[in-house]
Amino acid sequence: MKILIVDDEPLVRVGIKSSYDWEGNGYEIAGEAEDGEKALRMIEEVKPDIVILDIKMPRLDGLQVLEEIQQRKIETYVIVLSSFDDLDHVKKAMKLGAKDYFHKPTMNGTLIAEALKQFKVDQVKAGDSDNSATMANGALNELLNGSLDIEKGMLAVKERNLSVLLIKVKNYSQVIKRYQNDDRGFLKKSFMNLMKEIISKEKETELLDMNEEEYVLVISQSQSRSAQECQERISKLTAFMVNSIKRLMNIDIVVGVSDQVHAFRDVRQAYSQARTALQAAFYDSAKMVFFYQRENGNGEEQCLEDANAFISRLKGLLSQGSRNEFLEVLSKWHDFLKDTRCICDQDLKKIYKGFLFIMLDGEEEYFRTEREIDEMASFEELSAYFTKKADDENESAGNLSPITKNILNYIKVNYQQDISLKKLADEFNVSPNYVSKLFNKEMERGLLDYLNEIRVEKAKKLLNEYPYKIYEVAEMVGFNSQVHFNIVFHKYVGMSPKEYRKSSL
Repeated sequence: MKILIVDDEPLVRVGIKSSYDWEGNGYEIAGEAEDGEKALRMIEEVKPDIVILDIKMPRLDGLQVLEEIQQRKIETYVIVLSSFDDLDHVKKAMKLGAKDYFHKPTMNGTLIAEALKQFKVDQVKAGDSDNSATMANGALNELLNGSLDIEKGMLAVKERNLSVLLIKVKNYSQVIKRYQNDDRGFLKKSFMNLMKEIISKEKETELLDMNEEEYVLVISQSQSRSAQECQERISKLTAFMVNSIKRLMNIDIVVGVSDQVHAFRDVRQAYSQARTALQAAFYDSAKMVFFYQRENGNGEEQCLEDANAFISRLKGLLSQGSRNEFLEVLSKWHDFLKDTRCICDQDLKKIYKGFLFIMLDGEEEYFRTEREIDEMASFEELSAYFTKKADDENESAGNLSPITKNILNYIKVNYQQDISLKKLADEFNVSPNYVSKLFNKEMERGLLDYLNEIRVEKAKKLLNEYPYKIYEVAEMVGFNSQVHFNIVFHKYVGMSPKEYRKSSL
């Protein structure tokens, strides 16, 4: 395979040529160019398989060379070289067809040769579209999933002092907003390239991108004799990793580190430990690296029982409309979570969404708050957000009588049941006439009108998102007759359920 080196600095060209046994590994340095104009002439003449291209050069710079390559439809694999402050130029280069990039202060021939493996993979892909990843990545994926059916020597890691590191981009939903839709792949490529540079001195490593947000690093230390020595080395590596990515990409990461294992069959368990360790980041936002700690089984079981008791209590207070007492218990619930940390972030977010479903009236507001909760990266942020929501709801409901608050909560939870003035009167020990007058006065609308509107909003969601028949939707939101449902739906929406479903497709 022929390589053309393009850089205006002679020492860089010499360094690339002398830092790796290119010829012994199947590559030929077919030429050099010190500016963009000469590079284009040589690309036409030499027809290199690979071009190593500096971004900043006299006459034509690297971006202009890439534009010309694109316009002339020249097939070649381009790796760009840049300084650490050239990320904007690198992004443009990737858009113009560059396949990879390296920072000049840290790159070397070995790293470039490692990147060129992707070129060989791409060539295989051209003949076999099913081969969607390198063999090493495939083997590592299988190992993380518990499969031991991999060829020996496929992976760089050894079966001794193995650790799994799960690396996660912190505040990912905010980080990704820096990138346009067509630049999102650039985040992953940049992260992977920088990670490869960071671990380049570690011989026994395998790196895998799970998605744009999560990455797995498996590292073995087969020559180390002491567990403490291994842990100290992992600590230094993770600290260097956190600092480097923050400094060079302005991205915070958190890292979960497993126990050491000594056989490939235990890698899946180690991966699970790393994920468990990483869950602690939600409760401790100031810390960046988390080592796995074994839990006391009995203590964890008791903790979950206590958590379920809190959740039932809070739901009951919300349904009863006891907002002040709810806020008091909520404060104790937050203290309990800070102390025990027994609920992971995703489960806790689901719990708060359930509370909000009972608290909030409008579906539009509920779905907005649901999205906001999904983006929260720490317990402090989530607990403060939810406490304010509960305070605001409590204040907005302050002018309503306890009975009206209870009726609203009852309807929110039981709208699909048969609800009448008499049933509500019996539920709250007052007369039907009193319920009707009080509700009209405080809500400035009839109770039946309010109930029908709630049911119609629920029906619209079911008609939009689920493959239920119309009569099934009618029953699910509390109508005993499809005819009655059609009449009420048309009154509030201006079209029949059938027409609404068609208009939403």
